[in-house]
Amino acid sequence: MTGKDQRMENTLAMPFAIGQQMWEPIYPPTQVKTKCPVCFGSLAVVVILGNGERVGVPCEACGISYDGPRGYIEEWEYQIGARPFVIASVQSMNGGDWVVVNDVGWTYSYANLCATEEDAIQRSREHIESLMERQAEGRRHRRASVKKAAWSIRYHRKQIADLERRLLWHRSKVESASSSDARLMDSESGTASGSATNSSTEPS
Repeated sequence: MTGKDQRMENTLAMPFAIGQQMWEPIYPPTQVKTKCPVCFGSLAVVVILGNGERVGVPCEACGISYDGPRGYIEEWEYQIGARPFVIASVQSMNGGDWVVVNDVGWTYSYANLCATEEDAIQRSREHIESLMERQAEGRRHRRASVKKAAWSIRYHRKQIADLERRLLWHRSKVESASSSDARLMDSESGTASGSATNSSTEPS
């Protein structure tokens, strides 16, 4: 086998041609503000306890750190679309995955390109559906924050009850010590008074 034949044998066959036009699925995002799905803009939620008591607490679903609730959440909207992608060169190939460069310098995985605009639009639609499902999951997670608020109320009430019980115990100790001090002072005062009386009645 000649050197030329060896080089030809080692050359990988590209599944595309340089200059070939493909279609790239796109889904340009826009950030939007949406009314909080838990407090609906009121900044607070009402938790109904087991005894029927209603307790208003700040909404954690739309709160950010120490800033507190805002009444809205930030989400994303996406536009279905596709744009031409003219293959100008190859950037790399690893494990059968070709990374190609178009005529304006953008890189893209060849496996994610489509042969027709219709196929690219369909793939864009499917990807957006996946993104929206993740966003819906985020909303469900925010709604679960109400359960956290109920737990927080129970926890803090228990802590308050424990602190009040401990406070009463310490207060009783202080009052007991104060009463003992008062009795001791009265006793000492009475002893001193009795000594003074006895001294005055002693004969000279």
